[in-house]
Amino acid sequence: MPTSPSRSETVWTSEATDRHARPTIAILLSIYNGEAYLAEQLASFLIQSHTEWHLYWRDDGSEDNSRAIMETFIRTDGIGRCTEIPTPRKRLGTTESFMTLLRAAPKAHYYAFADQDDVWLPHKLTWAVQTLSQTPRGEPHLYFARQLLTDEHLNVTGKSLYIKNKPSIYNALTQNISSGMSIVLNETLQKKINNFHKVPPNTFHDWWVLLITCATGSHITADKRCVLLYRQHNNNSIGARTSLRKRAIAAIKRGPSAFLDTFEANIAMLQQYPSDYLTLESRTLLTDLSQAHSFIKRLTLLRRYPALRRQAFLENIIFRLWYLQGGRRY
Repeated sequence: MPTSPSRSETVWTSEATDRHARPTIAILLSIYNGEAYLAEQLASFLIQSHTEWHLYWRDDGSEDNSRAIMETFIRTDGIGRCTEIPTPRKRLGTTESFMTLLRAAPKAHYYAFADQDDVWLPHKLTWAVQTLSQTPRGEPHLYFARQLLTDEHLNVTGKSLYIKNKPSIYNALTQNISSGMSIVLNETLQKKINNFHKVPPNTFHDWWVLLITCATGSHITADKRCVLLYRQHNNNSIGARTSLRKRAIAAIKRGPSAFLDTFEANIAMLQQYPSDYLTLESRTLLTDLSQAHSFIKRLTLLRRYPALRRQAFLENIIFRLWYLQGGRRY
């Protein structure tokens, strides 16, 4: 890893909250039995070219030395710029842990999710801020980017897949295309997301954030550049695959039930919120989807909404087959 900045470069001061200073970023880190890789991720925060950040973290019930690593960091290189969010030290799970951090983090210009086992490249926060700072004042904006995929020793094995079709409520419902560890969002979107306080079962925090962003008509940017090293190992919550063929095969092995349950739960949860939370386009689509209980109705919807698709050709074929088959479950 590159040499850490000097202490004078890393101390967080009250000047960082001044609107005339460089924008502050709240890094949101949930740890859980992450002792193997956590120190490398923390070190990568210190080499960010955008230095105005503060780390808010919680321990999701670790039984290893993760807390000890954090406490050492807080006393040394991270002194003055780390805050543990005071929540019960119990296992919430990945999604609820990150959503708790997003709700509890103090006011900042931007909020960035961080996984414990990745390594950020030095320009990660700078590129996000450059993009988000162009948003008209007061408008919500979500940024996410590609990653360099690595093995557990950080040897690069490829890149995450390129997002070909512009993110929208249509393709966001069919597939999670936003990788949480690359997400940075502005303060306006953070406030909007916090209004959606319940997350559907089996939906990860990054997918729920993507769905809210698209359903509310907020700005969204999918950066084709790689901003971090995404470590692949046996304990990944999800992991990634570079091969479209491998992704399609994995989807077939999982079968339709898991996807359809999540797909329908996401639709139902979004519909629980006041109608003025969502765009008219989103409300119309959600209503149509919730009422399509037969094969014919679902086939009609696929023709009416061609944008209701996944990013890759093979994955989209599987989605359409599963969606059409779903009508038989009623």
